[in-house]
Parts: sequence; C-alpha cells; structure tokens
Amino acid sequence: MSQYKDGHFAAVPLRANWSGRKIYAITADDAGDVWLLNEAGELARVRDGKVLSPAAGAVAKVVSLARGQDGTVWIERAGVVSALKAGRLTVEVSTNDYVQGICAARGGGLWVACNSRIQKWKDGKWVADLGGAPWGWNIVANLTETSAGVLAGGTSGDGLWLFFTAQTNAPALHFTSTNGLPSDWVISLWEDREKKIYGAAPEPDWSSSVRIILKSFPRRTTGKAGLCSRCCPHRTAHCGSAPKARDCIVC
Repeated sequence: MSQYKDGHFAAVPLRANWSGRKIYAITADDAGDVWLLNEAGELARVRDGKVLSPAAGAVAKVVSLARGQDGTVWIERAGVVSALKAGRLTVEVSTNDYVQGICAARGGGLWVACNSRIQKWKDGKWVADLGGAPWGWNIVANLTETSAGVLAGGTSGDGLWLFFTAQTNAPALHFTSTNGLPSDWVISLWEDREKKIYGAAPEPDWSSSVRIILKSFPRRTTGKAGLCSRCCPHRTAHCGSAPKARDCIVC
C-alpha cells in the first residue's frame, strides 16, 4: 500500500502474515489505526502487521466493510457481521444468510442488505425493515446513508438506487444505463463535506468512468420524492413532487 503525504505517494511496508494478497478495503478504527481487509475477509493492522480473522458463515463468500461515525468498524464475512473496537473483534449479527452489503447508519447501528431485504441493526436487535430490495440478488458493492438520510445502494448489475428512509411511502429512485449511467455497475459511492454524493460507474469496455454528482436530499422539502419533473427518470405521475429546484436531488 502507499501513503499520500506532502504532495507525493510513498510506499508503506506491510508485515502482515495473511492468506490473501488482494486488498479489498482500507479503513481506520476508533484509535486512528489503519486496517486493511483482503479478499479472504482477513484484517491486518498497518502499524504492526497484526492479523484478525472475523467470524464467517457458510453462505456466499462475500465480504463488506463499513465505518461508523464513532470509529466502529463493521466487517461482514460470508453472512456474519463483526465489530472492531479497541483492536478486538466481536460478533454482532450472525444471519447465516446471503448478506449483499452493509453500511453504517446515522445515529449508530448498521444497515444490512440481506436476502433481498433491507434492515437496520442497532443495540443488538433489528430496529427497522424497509422490506424487499428492488435490486434482487445483486451484490450491493457500495451502500451508504448520507447525512440527510438518503440510503444509496450501488449494485453490481442493477445500477444505483436511492431510498428516502425518513419519508413514509416515498418511492425509491433508480438510475441505470437507460437513464444516465454508462453502465449498470456502480463501483464506488462517497458523500463529501458539501453533502454531494459522488459515484463512479465504468464504461462497458472499461475505457473510462463517469462521476455522478447528486445533491443530498435536503432535510426540509416541499415534496415527497425529491425530483423535479425535468429530472425524474420515471416520467410517471409522481414527477414534479419536488416543485422547487432546491428540493431536487439532481438539479
């Protein structure tokens, strides 16, 4: 791995004795230590090479990583979700089901996409259920909840989905290669300090990628769906539910 500092990248030695060589994700824990997650689901601490092996289930070998605002790191490995705190792992959720993706929830807890459903886990129990997930059995390569409460899911084959978790009966929004994305595989999502969602989806031939920028859904709005009639991809009756430009998450 490399570290960017003082305007240039420098190689950082990794002393970890682990089974996988491909780095899947990078994060920092509550103490500021940097950890790497490999494709086998193992964690390695950069500072001293300490390796931790999170508990794993017997389902599809999918690994996911998320970090809460309090510094808690969540690792999902083959259907089991563990929490990393103070350099130690504890099992939090053992589903023995197909976990498609996870992300930290606002106010604590964790959103879990599992068996084509979306649920929220907090304080040792399920506290919310958004029902069936429209992306079916696709891997949710990137799942994030924005500061305004929009749950964004970038999938491996069904484009980008936006859910308005704080609004009752608000329809989910769907973006694919048919309405703006270069492909249906969203490989990265991030929210910056200005509350914009950045996403990347590759061209079909991987020649280049596009950066999608959406405004986070505002806390106070005049409509329900959050799109003006010009931007709504559905072109159906609920278009125009964000009558003012400031309420539209796209324009």
